Amino acid sequence: MTGPGEESEKPQNGGLGLIRAVVEPLLATFFAIALTLVLTLPFLPTALEAEVQLRPARDAGALPTDEVARQVEALGLARAVDVVLKRGSDHLVLRDVESADGLDAPLLPLLREAGYLEREIVTREVFSFERLLDLDPRTLPALMSIQAVTFLLIGLILTRARVRTGPGPRSSPMRAAAVGVGGGVVALLASVVLSRLLELLGLPVEEQEWLTQLFSDPVALAWLAPWIVLFGPIAEEVFFRRYAFRVISQRAGVPAGLLISSAMFAAIHFNASGFVIYLVIGAVLAWVYERTGRLVAPILGHVTVNAVVLVVAVLPAVSS
Repeated sequence: MTGPGEESEKPQNGGLGLIRAVVEPLLATFFAIALTLVLTLPFLPTALEAEVQLRPARDAGALPTDEVARQVEALGLARAVDVVLKRGSDHLVLRDVESADGLDAPLLPLLREAGYLEREIVTREVFSFERLLDLDPRTLPALMSIQAVTFLLIGLILTRARVRTGPGPRSSPMRAAAVGVGGGVVALLASVVLSRLLELLGLPVEEQEWLTQLFSDPVALAWLAPWIVLFGPIAEEVFFRRYAFRVISQRAGVPAGLLISSAMFAAIHFNASGFVIYLVIGAVLAWVYERTGRLVAPILGHVTVNAVVLVVAVLPAVSS
């Protein structure tokens, strides 16, 4: 099966053919992410992070690591405290520390009382997405624009070089637009149902903290609205639907193209708890593109999803 307006290679059989079909789009996705990071890292804020290895003392019964983390967090030394497994032992990580000076004075006695050996505290500067909203409100839209332009240009270049087009039936622009908006509504409804099911299964979808803060800041949201509603959807649809979905479909068939390109789309949102949600949204957008043969359909579907999410996010902040 080929998409409207597209010529397709005969799908390659076997696992090797599927791997060959996926390698190029996967590498392109990694390259786009890497280039985006290279271009944006100089503008990202940094935060101080402290780490201490938790080594239980032999002559004392150590408290569970999660209890130690709660006690350390109660000291108010950092924005958040996590226990991370590294090299076979637990490490206490204090994120967004105000200052490294005097950090050991309250921290090390507490660890000794909890049954852990005194260890040196290691501090380092890390990039902090949580501090993005502390910047000038115009900075975040600029960073998001860099990401959008990067994915858009790479998608356009690779589409021109790797996706073959030819004569074939296409939906009318009006029908494509209607199918796209309808697909966006379907994706939203599916997202709500899936979120509820995941919550019932004890796997709630949790948004990244900086996005949660963003949704509570009407000014920042206003600056970001054009990117969220228009620039982002256009760039992502060109890259993930026009390029990745088509090139995989040409080589491995439409089902493989739909599933794999949607998984790539979900992965670049960097939210493990919401991966299935983004996967379903990507699959619906790929389907409306395959159904209509016009890129305007998934773009409008994507715009619909993001616009509704933006409105839902803004309403509580405005009403308060």
